[in-house]
Amino acid sequence: MTDAMRVTPLGVSQQLVADLLSQQSSISQLEEQISTGYKVNQPSDNPAATTAIMRLQASSTRFNQYVSNAGDALGWLGTANNVSNGVLTQLNQVEQLTLSATSAQTNGQSALDALAQQVLAVRSNLLELANTTYNNQPIFSGTANVTAAYDATGTYLGGGPVATRTVAPGVSVAVGVTGPAMFGTGATGLLSNVPGSLGVLAQIASDLQSGNISAVEGTDLSNLQNAVDVVQNQAGIIGAAYRQAQTFQQEATSNLSSLSGELATLQDTNMTQAITELKLRQSSYQAGLWATAQVGQLSLVSFLG
Repeated sequence: MTDAMRVTPLGVSQQLVADLLSQQSSISQLEEQISTGYKVNQPSDNPAATTAIMRLQASSTRFNQYVSNAGDALGWLGTANNVSNGVLTQLNQVEQLTLSATSAQTNGQSALDALAQQVLAVRSNLLELANTTYNNQPIFSGTANVTAAYDATGTYLGGGPVATRTVAPGVSVAVGVTGPAMFGTGATGLLSNVPGSLGVLAQIASDLQSGNISAVEGTDLSNLQNAVDVVQNQAGIIGAAYRQAQTFQQEATSNLSSLSGELATLQDTNMTQAITELKLRQSSYQAGLWATAQVGQLSLVSFLG
């Protein structure tokens, strides 16, 4: 056998040591994977997988935000929807009161005054509904930084457009409508009780108190019905926005679930497989230690011989 082909004990020993170091590294990596629950714990573990994981994590963060934004929009819109239903119920009561003015007149002015008080009570209820808040923010105040959308006279304190929430890439949903859009303004609005610019409800009450039944059943009733139409239209807008937010939340949740599955495939440790492989590596390492020790003894015998 030539020198080039001769395998020396030293060469075998060096190879065994290199194998042991490799086994040791693999065991440490497996132990870390089992401990953390992740296959990739630093970029050097798998550079390609690391890049993919970072991309998926960034996408997951975005879709998590979309889910959260849509949920917030649903909270705002659900509150606005409840308010619009309440407003319509109150206005239907006023319509019935208005239609009963003629028959009430037969009982004298006191009966009309009683109707007027009921109408003013409805106005107070609507003012309270108009100042409804969600997360301590008035839902009808637009983007204005105010604590109430309306003051006691029915004057609008809000301003700016309706707030929106981004629920998908390039898609925003309005989280309600503004106060003027829902309740109107001035003489054709529902809330004002400012002299010279009485809103629909205050005007009805005023005409009842003055016994002006023709105005109550004519102009006043017409203005009331127009106001009802406006509220119904805004309620439809709120309902459509609610359904849109709901759809996009479902889509974002579905996308998030898919991303989570992809991340788990790339990142999560298969515990059964990892534990089995760790045991095999540990057995192999122990065998390598024994083999290295035997080669060391042979080298010593050869040296002494």
